Amino acid sequence: FTHALREACTQESDVSAAATIFGELVSNAIRYGEAPIEATLSDEGEPPVLRVVDGGRGFREIPIEPSGDAAENGRGRFICSRLARLLTSRRRPEGGFEVEAYLPVQHRHRPAA
Repeated sequence: FTHALREACTQESDVSAAATIFGELVSNAIRYGEAPIEATLSDEGEPPVLRVVDGGRGFREIPIEPSGDAAENGRGRFICSRLARLLTSRRRPEGGFEVEAYLPVQHRHRPAA
């Protein structure tokens, strides 16, 4: 994932942040979701969009900064919401849950927005 982003994106892109987003969303899907789990990277637009889909029921829609005894609960979603250009989530009509993260990277071959 990170190798592909480094090859395709500008030096100003935050590939480390994109890798963190990938790791958090996929690990959340594995830990809390249900099979099947799918992660795809769409580079049709600017910025590229990471989509993670699982068969689970989803999680709280509004990310809040975790604190207190439950500091671990919600941490990944909060981090992703701060690193991504945009983070959306929804229950899918056909079942399952989908999260889209608009990554903080820019393609080499596309002009800045």
